[in-house]
Amino acid sequence: LLEDSDLGVLLTALERIYSNASQILIVNKIEALSKHPDRGIRLKVVSVARDANRYHVRYRSILREMTKDSDPEVTAMAAVELARFGEKIPGPVIERIKNYLLGVEGMSSQVTTILYSISAMGKDAIQVYQALTGHSSSQIRKVAWQRYFSLSSGWNKPRLWMPAVEDRDKGVREVVLMNLRGRSLNLVKEDMRKIVESRYPDV
Repeated sequence: LLEDSDLGVLLTALERIYSNASQILIVNKIEALSKHPDRGIRLKVVSVARDANRYHVRYRSILREMTKDSDPEVTAMAAVELARFGEKIPGPVIERIKNYLLGVEGMSSQVTTILYSISAMGKDAIQVYQALTGHSSSQIRKVAWQRYFSLSSGWNKPRLWMPAVEDRDKGVREVVLMNLRGRSLNLVKEDMRKIVESRYPDV
């Protein structure tokens, strides 16, 4: 069934491999499917390789190879699973994910999945979220600030978040201000003056 041409049959077969996941024949089949032309099948292989990792060491190697996939979501999801296993994600992979997100126009379902999932990469995701705080999409900026603050001590770096309190989008400003509230901020006199004189009442 793992060679069936019908995608529905193939997805069903992938759901049922775990009882035989330690067999080399099955590992080889999963490795071959990691290069399947259908993106949905490759995404399914990511989750299968993650769950089958405990049965054979080659499943993790499959995930590593899938971080080179032509589709950014497949790349990102494979990287996320490796990060959850405690692996360090190579710089070029992180850069590719970052550049893809910087180049999108808004929050498609694919972008949303990647944007939220990469937080599992921990410290490796900080640079991605920091770069996205300057994105043209206010929705992406909002998520980026939320995740950036949760993964870093960015609240203690006014030079990074001061521009955000003047963001034209109220939702972005609210996210930043909410994360700053109740914290001891390292503000200089000039920063304080800018906040007090802000054109936005909520600031």
